[in-house]
Amino acid sequence: MRISILVVLVLALALAACEPPTPGPFYPTLAPTPALDPATGFVPGENHVLVGKYPFIELQNRTIGYSRDGECSDALMIDYPTYSFSDGRLKLYTGLASVDANRDMIGFFGLENSNEGAMGGGTDSSLHAIQQLPFAAGNTSIQSILEDGTLALQLADGRTYWLHPNQAWIENSEYDPEPDCHIILVSRLTNFGLLDGENIDLAGTPFAPAKTPTP
Repeated sequence: MRISILVVLVLALALAACEPPTPGPFYPTLAPTPALDPATGFVPGENHVLVGKYPFIELQNRTIGYSRDGECSDALMIDYPTYSFSDGRLKLYTGLASVDANRDMIGFFGLENSNEGAMGGGTDSSLHAIQQLPFAAGNTSIQSILEDGTLALQLADGRTYWLHPNQAWIENSEYDPEPDCHIILVSRLTNFGLLDGENIDLAGTPFAPAKTPTP
């Protein structure tokens, strides 16, 4: 009898070893987003940036698709960037958006959307003028700007945080539009700090900021 029980146990273990493992998700686990410092003592609508300096803020929305079938049904290739920013220089190719000739230029807000993976590929972007505060930036708003370029950033839930130069606020979300398609949306709002007018090229538009005076 003991031999029979032992044989049954060995067979059971062998069958369990032959069974394929339970499949896990075919997409990565989202990493926690960095925390920001709560903002206090600011006045909504105030801009303390010195003349000749211009804050640049950029919102990047990355839509990343994961599918066992190769592509999600809503996959799309996009390709229409209108500006570039590298090495501290902002260059507009065409179409400065949201600009009012009767208002002063405070700074610039770049909006970039990209598709990746099973959602297609490519990037499109638009550059917007910041001419008054508060300023809507996606589902957040810039309430005030300090002299060093620090932003008082109000999130969708109404809470406001400091976003310092070279700091980013990141929001992740995910959903399944269809059984074999998983979408991860990464929204990253980066405060690139203050730019000099000489480092901003608005494609010869009359809205180009003043150059920094030479001493």
